[in-house]
Amino acid sequence: MKSFRRLISCAANPIWEIEPYLEEKSYPWLYPEGKGGEADPERPLQISIRDYYKQRLKSSDNRWQKDPTWIFRALNLLQRQDLCRSVNYHAKKKYQHGKLCYQIYPDIGMVIRGSSAFWEKARRHLRAMYATLGKPFIFLSINLQDDVEFLTNIDPDKFGSTNNPNFQAIDSLSDDEYLMLVNQNAALVARMCKRRIAAFEEYINDKKYPFLIDYVVSHYFFKIEFQRDGLPHLHTLLWVENPPSTETTEGRQAILNFVDKFLTTELPDPNAEPHLYKLVRKKQWHAHTFTCSKNKPIIRRRRERKQLTSELNDKTQDNLHHMYSINRSNEEEIYEKVDPENDPDLLRMKVERREFFERARCRFGKPDPLAANTHFRTHNESRILTRGDRDIIMKRTTEESRRIVPYNINLLKTFKCNHDVQIVTDPWAAAEYLFSYISKEAHMEKDLVQKLAGCTCSTVEEARKVLLKAGNAVLSHRQIGKVEAVWLILGIPLYRCSMATTHLYISLPSYEDRILKNVNFNIDCITEDDFVTTIIHRYSQRPSIPEVINNLTLFEFAVWFSTDYSDSTHEDDQNDSFTINPLWRSSYDEPPLLKMSRRLPRIKLASDQKMRQHENPKCVTFTCLHDDTAQCIYSILCLNIPFRDAVQEFLGGQQEPQLFDLHQVLLKHKMQISAQILTLPETYRIQLKNVLDHLINIDKQNYRINHRESYIFTNPTENEDDTIYNSSKQTNLEQSLVYKEGNLFENIDTTTLIPSQALIAIRNTENAQQKYLLGLIQAYLDHSLKYSRRPSHVAKPKPFHIVVNGLAGSGKSYVISIIEKMLHEYCISESAGVSRPHKNFGLLKMAHTGKAALNIHGSTIHSALEICPDGSSSPNKLNSYKLHTLRNRLNGLIMIIIDEISLVSHALFQKINKRLNEIFRTSDKSDVYFGGIPIIVFGDMAQIEPVAAKQVFYRPL
Repeated sequence: MKSFRRLISCAANPIWEIEPYLEEKSYPWLYPEGKGGEADPERPLQISIRDYYKQRLKSSDNRWQKDPTWIFRALNLLQRQDLCRSVNYHAKKKYQHGKLCYQIYPDIGMVIRGSSAFWEKARRHLRAMYATLGKPFIFLSINLQDDVEFLTNIDPDKFGSTNNPNFQAIDSLSDDEYLMLVNQNAALVARMCKRRIAAFEEYINDKKYPFLIDYVVSHYFFKIEFQRDGLPHLHTLLWVENPPSTETTEGRQAILNFVDKFLTTELPDPNAEPHLYKLVRKKQWHAHTFTCSKNKPIIRRRRERKQLTSELNDKTQDNLHHMYSINRSNEEEIYEKVDPENDPDLLRMKVERREFFERARCRFGKPDPLAANTHFRTHNESRILTRGDRDIIMKRTTEESRRIVPYNINLLKTFKCNHDVQIVTDPWAAAEYLFSYISKEAHMEKDLVQKLAGCTCSTVEEARKVLLKAGNAVLSHRQIGKVEAVWLILGIPLYRCSMATTHLYISLPSYEDRILKNVNFNIDCITEDDFVTTIIHRYSQRPSIPEVINNLTLFEFAVWFSTDYSDSTHEDDQNDSFTINPLWRSSYDEPPLLKMSRRLPRIKLASDQKMRQHENPKCVTFTCLHDDTAQCIYSILCLNIPFRDAVQEFLGGQQEPQLFDLHQVLLKHKMQISAQILTLPETYRIQLKNVLDHLINIDKQNYRINHRESYIFTNPTENEDDTIYNSSKQTNLEQSLVYKEGNLFENIDTTTLIPSQALIAIRNTENAQQKYLLGLIQAYLDHSLKYSRRPSHVAKPKPFHIVVNGLAGSGKSYVISIIEKMLHEYCISESAGVSRPHKNFGLLKMAHTGKAALNIHGSTIHSALEICPDGSSSPNKLNSYKLHTLRNRLNGLIMIIIDEISLVSHALFQKINKRLNEIFRTSDKSDVYFGGIPIIVFGDMAQIEPVAAKQVFYRPL
């Protein structure tokens, strides 16, 4: 067959430009006359491309919102345009060895809404609200889509009007038909949901008729999530005035009374209230679907301590043997024979068993158990928990109520949509749940830009190319639905909150990054005026009169003041017109200056720039990195001590101060910082107090921070190490006494692996060679466990590479099963000492053929590592998605086992080594093999050789 050559070669440096009539030629069915596109030069009134796309989607002619290719192209063009505009913003100044360079940051995707960097900013905002307001009171999920309103708008003839809908036609519509209509009218869905968000915001903010009856909503945080079907869903956290506390008996009873008054699980009478009955059955009734079991069933069982002292253990075993003998000799007298088909106890047990496993398979925990009244989950009810179980058990007295999601009658009648209301008992779990639905593509962006993060460029052009390359990688791997794409084009917010936030970026002078105003400058004559001023520089230029402004800390300045961009010429900003607030610092809500006119107080900086005092305080976020002691101390000083020139006052004019000198400055201002911290909200106060105490009492030898004690909620936690513990606390824990139900347990060693009785019994059957091999593995696991508990005191064990030879039937597969049990015990012991359990057993079992892999319950080498079966010695290149999936799957890998090594060729063995180095990012290390993971190969070299290939020991790797 004759092959065809490409007639037009690709451009050397392709760029994204919008050319006239390009859209008209690409979409002739949308522009039959060849005019009216995005860059039509004949248009009398020129508009921006973003406004053009918005007008097309808002048009009564829905041809544009029906076409998915046009929508996704428009979104791609807009996001690339935003990315190009943000390049200059992310090309920042940094001095290294006296030269100006540009620092590349991994948050390049922040300008792309819906990306991982974008949601990280929202997460930081929410954490600041937690620090300022405390924990929220209500978590509410609500579906924004109203089926009746949507369908009656798109086809009034078929579905009727909004006031008189045709419910028969609406109810007869299948799910697939409904989703097809949604995708054909994606812009209408997005605009209607936006309007409903505004209505819901007004609904919960009503002070005259409070939405929560007894409590008035003071603040809120909204986050939009797009469900599997592409429709938007609203997750809400609500703060209320004077909320009851879950820590007191009176507060818990007040919460229960509120829940009974606000929520119900009863099914209305279809005759007395037919409309409400229909709403509950359609919106709040839970029916099992495939989404209920999209993950594996999770059952949490409260762990009980089963260890006994040797004396009590022996005594218990003797009693058990005695009882067993009695039971066997008197079996006819002790046990009663019953009919399993008619016995009520057995029948009830079967029903309970069936209901339990039905709840376990449903990720929402439906149907809920019956309950005579609303109450907090008791100790006995918490022994075994399934997904969906909550701390407050609702009153459910009928079988119908078990499948009803608790609902508020007024909310259901007003918005006619599904909703779920919960009392927040674990505030951090609620916050993390809001951001747990970020897609795999959003998480994968960090891997895509990881190689670019931290690198420096010598020119603006070089920085722009690197940043655009990173941003294009982010854009090309995003997967979103049609409704979400329209949502982004129309510029509808993805999250919304009632409190503004200011982020303080505090850095030592030697590592300070500044944003350039204009990249077209002469590098030889750069001055301070060429950089954008930050809030820290504006703080340093604050007026000295009145005294209250002069004594403001940086934290307080960020809370109350921002740049005034108004063009008003009214001059009432003189110092003698200020009125100091006598309640200043008595409460977080009290400003430093009183408002004496219609205009908010304004101050004038030394640079003649004006700053306006807010009517309401802002939240403040800042970063206190645990891996940089000097940076942490400098941040605490800048936040809580008033200054004019931080370099001169705190660092003695040095760009890189000595840790000892900086620590002495901290000790000097200890009392002033402690007094200032007491004026902050409770959560800020607790966290900063812990940091201050830790920094003051830090080890004077190495000045190393233990981030377990200095953790700040606004600190990045993506790479948090859960295995670092305080050595003194660990020693005290090992020597402590533990009392449980009258039994005494003492001197529990948590740094060695204690095997179970079953594993001990199996280990007793080993021969000499098996004991030697398993002893080496046991020593490695014991050392790894000690390293995971105390990494600063124990050296990391080096990985081993072991070849186990043996004839058929010599017990190689048996040894593999023992190793698997040993790793299982190791992961259980490791998870007992960290806040998060081990993700998996950490063992990868592979073989060359499917039959050999099936024999050890493993995978083939090619499927486990995504290796193509060709004859080359280098693995095939993986796209970023597959590579991210592999890294996620093998995260926490402890050991690798390869069986039937005689069938593995030398080329395939090289592929395994290179693929593992690629997965664990060790390709640049010449002395690291197999990604730094221990590997054991089993087989008999005298058996079958590789087919048409060299054996594995042909030459070294």
